[in-house]
Formats: sequence, C-alpha cells, structure tokens
Amino acid sequence: MHTAESDKSIASIRINGGLLCLDFVNTASWAGLEVDREFLCTTKDAKVWGLRQGLAVGHAALSDAELTSVRDLRRSIRALALDHRGFQAEDLARLNAALAGIDAVVASAESADFAIRAHCTNAAAWLTAPIALSAAALLASPERARISVCNGEGCHWLFLDTSRGGTRRWCSMESCGNRAKARAHYEAHRQPQANRPAKPKRRAS
Repeated sequence: MHTAESDKSIASIRINGGLLCLDFVNTASWAGLEVDREFLCTTKDAKVWGLRQGLAVGHAALSDAELTSVRDLRRSIRALALDHRGFQAEDLARLNAALAGIDAVVASAESADFAIRAHCTNAAAWLTAPIALSAAALLASPERARISVCNGEGCHWLFLDTSRGGTRRWCSMESCGNRAKARAHYEAHRQPQANRPAKPKRRAS
C-alpha cells in the first residue's frame, strides 16, 4: 500500500516517534506485527539510521546475522508497546536479552546535557543497547499509556502522544495528517456529485 513514506529511504524517513525506541520501531511500515514496508533493508541502512540518531559514530556496520537480530528486537518492542493486542513471552525475553550485560552509566555530553553511555561486548550493542534501554524505560513508566498508533492509511507508526487530552491522531500532521484531510475533503466533495440525479436525456427531434 502506498503511504506517505513509501517512496522514501532510511536516509529520509521521518524521525518523529518522540523516543528512540519508537523511532526504531518506525524503521518499517506495519500491518499489525508484520512488516509491510522495510526500511532497514541492508546493514548499511542500519548504520545510516544509527548516524542520524547519533549512535553509529566510530562503530562498524552490522553483519547480516546481527541485522536479522536487530529486526527481531524491533518487532518485539512493537509487540510489547501494543501488549493489549497480545505479545508473546519471547518478545519480553528478547528485550531482556538485549538488556543483559549492558554496563550503562550517565555521563556529561558535549552539549552540556547528560547522556547514557552503554558498554557491552555484543558487537551490535552500539545500536541495540540504547534502544533497549529506551524501550525498558518507556514500558516501565506511566508514559507507556501515551503510546499511540498513527491513523494514517497504511502507516501504523508508533508515537508518544503528548498532546493535551491525548487527541493526536497522526505520527505527522505534515504527512499522514494532510493526506487524511485531503482524502476526507475529496470524499466530501465527491459524494454530492455521486448522489446528484442524472440529467434526463434529450429526445431526438
């Protein structure tokens, strides 16, 4: 299905989930828990996305096997975020496995803010460790109730709804929101035309 992101690549898809773990889940378009459109197609794509998030600097690209594990972790985080729709025990086990062995400390970043520095012997930890920590913090906090699914046709991306009253409907007003409004406008103007009685045929003289 064609969506607002269908023609984009990992280098240009929107990053607007509100949290690292949700942005990670949004590296694919989804139909439930099945990938409808993949953006992490290659190990290079994972590195490009990591660079966009400031995670991949100075790290090697993933292997093909590590990329498969990263995608599995992504699916499990989505399942856990939407647990009211049914997650499996293996999803929680996969997240806990990503968390196991992480040696994390809070350090002062160059921007004068604080940042989590995670150390792990796993070669893919530069990507999976901060994502797993982000997911664990979200799932164990009241903010979890603010996880929403985009109403955009064919999108289903996750985002943290921080709007007053929790009324946000789309991952992005500029993309899915505008597309939905344009579609509604078209339908509203098409209906009167469809319901208008046909003009009587003129009789031949």
